[in-house]
Amino acid sequence: NSPFLTVSNPNNSSYYFMLFYVSGKIVRLISDVKSNQIEIERGNLSKGIYLFKLHGDKVIYGKMMVE
Repeated sequence: NSPFLTVSNPNNSSYYFMLFYVSGKIVRLISDVKSNQIEIERGNLSKGIYLFKLHGDKVIYGKMMVE
């Protein structure tokens, strides 16, 4: 599992990234992201499936697994 999440951001628009448990509790919030890659520190995340939301010009939802 790569510690990076890569997104298409050709205009370097500002957006924020939210990572949360399936229950809805927010685990990470990274604001004012302007690159096309986010490094996700997984050192203290429990194994399992997480949901994420990228909010900027568009809103993108997805999921990731921590092993």
